[in-house]
Amino acid sequence: MKRLIAFLAVALISGCTGADFVSLGPTSDAVQTVAVRNGDVTIAAPSGFCIDTSISKIDSGFIVLGGCDVLTKGKMFGPINNAILVVSVSQNRADALAGTKRLASMAGDDGVLDSKYAEGVSLVHLSSGGDEYIPGGEPKYWQGVATVNGYLVLMSAYSEPGGTASKASGGNLILNLAQTIRLNSPFRMLPKPPKMRPI
Repeated sequence: MKRLIAFLAVALISGCTGADFVSLGPTSDAVQTVAVRNGDVTIAAPSGFCIDTSISKIDSGFIVLGGCDVLTKGKMFGPINNAILVVSVSQNRADALAGTKRLASMAGDDGVLDSKYAEGVSLVHLSSGGDEYIPGGEPKYWQGVATVNGYLVLMSAYSEPGGTASKASGGNLILNLAQTIRLNSPFRMLPKPPKMRPI
């Protein structure tokens, strides 16, 4: 459990900083899907989003997504949603999913605006911290965690002030992201636990 908490606590800050998000803009390195963890998990962008491979750290399982219209200078587009999505996939397979109480405990009771469990995803809406990753952005942000082929997938949604991250739609965005990741990831059998032997 300590390893799980440690992963959740440092997954984002170990991947990038607020300065990295400032550079999120037009790029030729925008794609719809990338495979991580030796192909066990496929990060697939929800409608209207693209993956910015120029600032993502694919080998580390750290992926940043932004609006396709912005990243491709209008060459690709979809529903306009001015938000930034960040995904971090654990290095090893996990034996349990972090619940909403565990996610909420990381921020402290005063920092949690809402929490719920839906469609296999634990979600929390946090009152502050989002502007640390997007300078001048919305302090409120959403965070969710799910498992895909046994890997923990931590997802976060940030936005401009008053944007998606401040509303319930930010949680729905994470649910959509989790669903697209699951639908696009190959099925992998989880390793069986070792048999107990008599002493």
